[in-house]
Amino acid sequence: AGPKLAAEGAGIEVLAALAAAGWLALHAWRGRHLAAKGKVLRTVNEQVQVDRPEVVVYFSGALESAYQLNGWLPVLDRLRRQVVVVLREREMLTRLDPTSRPVVCLPLGKDLTAFRLPDAHVALFVANAANNTHLLRLPEFRSVYLGHGDSDKPTSSNPFTKVYDEVWVAGPAGRERYARSGSGVADTDVVEVGRPSLGRLNATGGTPAPPMPTVLYAPTWEGFHGDPGAATSLTDMGPRIVKTLLEREPPVRLLYRPHPLTGTLDPRARAAHAEILAMIDEANTARDAREEFRGQDTRELAAHAARLPELARRLDELRRPARGDEAQAARDAGVPQEPPSAAWESALAEWNEAYWAAQGWWRHRVTGGSRPGLYDCFDHADLLVADVSGVVTDYLATGRPYAVANPAGLPAETFRDRYPAARAAHLLGPDLTGLDDLIDGTDPLAEERQHLRTYLLGPATPNPLTPFERALDDLLARAKTGTTDR
Repeated sequence: AGPKLAAEGAGIEVLAALAAAGWLALHAWRGRHLAAKGKVLRTVNEQVQVDRPEVVVYFSGALESAYQLNGWLPVLDRLRRQVVVVLREREMLTRLDPTSRPVVCLPLGKDLTAFRLPDAHVALFVANAANNTHLLRLPEFRSVYLGHGDSDKPTSSNPFTKVYDEVWVAGPAGRERYARSGSGVADTDVVEVGRPSLGRLNATGGTPAPPMPTVLYAPTWEGFHGDPGAATSLTDMGPRIVKTLLEREPPVRLLYRPHPLTGTLDPRARAAHAEILAMIDEANTARDAREEFRGQDTRELAAHAARLPELARRLDELRRPARGDEAQAARDAGVPQEPPSAAWESALAEWNEAYWAAQGWWRHRVTGGSRPGLYDCFDHADLLVADVSGVVTDYLATGRPYAVANPAGLPAETFRDRYPAARAAHLLGPDLTGLDDLIDGTDPLAEERQHLRTYLLGPATPNPLTPFERALDDLLARAKTGTTDR
């Protein structure tokens, strides 16, 4: 499921490598075929070098953080430059979405150092991890911090980022964020590249609107930043937000999408999440019994629902790395296989279609994990309620109204000055003031959203990938010549 390779301990397993003739699957362990670790590593290295990758994308983290890299994979697949993805945790291979790029897992620092990529001069980092230093210390690379979302949280201007040669941000807001933060990142090292991942987003809405507005509630998690203004709304406001939306007349449909790390630090967040799930389940039971919500043929809904398990199995199969005897058989057969990215996108689109059609338009939804994705939820939402997070910044690309929770009850002017993404938002106070203003449909902030979009995400371009590729081309050229000035 993608060009995935793994090297681990005394026995090295290479799950799949991209070879010049097509897809080459290899499998080796002690006592069979490529038994010696050094030989396996050299073989993998040679296979990766065939396409002469110029860019390394480095990622390390807990399994729950796989979404941080997965969000970048569609962008990497579209780049003109040759790219290799380097992981440090072998289990991460099972969480990675398929990609047309070779993926190598090198858990040991000495193997990372020994892995030679003579044409690679730029390393892109998706997250700040302690072992990023293993690659940062290699002098042949110019390092870039990409991050995994552009938000007003303090973590988006972490002082650790000054260790990178450059920090790439979406728009002018990101540049100013670093200037204000005192992080030590020089303004000359900040590069505005837009948000290339937003090219997948349907700015006009992906589906016909149901007979009632759909509100997406996407709270952030209870992370490490310690800023009460940017705290999650889930613990203190979440159940009340959801209860208000579920009981609202005229009715709305709720999409609830918690952060993947929700509840990992604070038991109050876990409790609030569980309370919300119970409320949504009860509300759906009540709606299913209402006469006005029985207009859709239940047989049609059941037919779509029946397709979901098989479609999910197909997606899991595409994601699963080839391994063991099946990988050896593929190698021995010598039959090139089509890269799975296109098959993945097709299967994912089919799953999404069935998922949204499998329940009545009136039913509230709880979405989580990798399916449906955040942008898929955007496409089905008329309105957003969220916290200070990258969710808000990306949602601006839709042009639709949104509210930002202000759990600390800061004065509106202070809140909007501190968190620029809220400047075109309805502010949702601790007493839920502002929620009715979001839903009433008058939309007085439409023009302000357009201005804010450019400030946060950069100028709109026909191809959102263009500014990113321009910055990458420029850095590669400077890295190859040894120059530092742009």
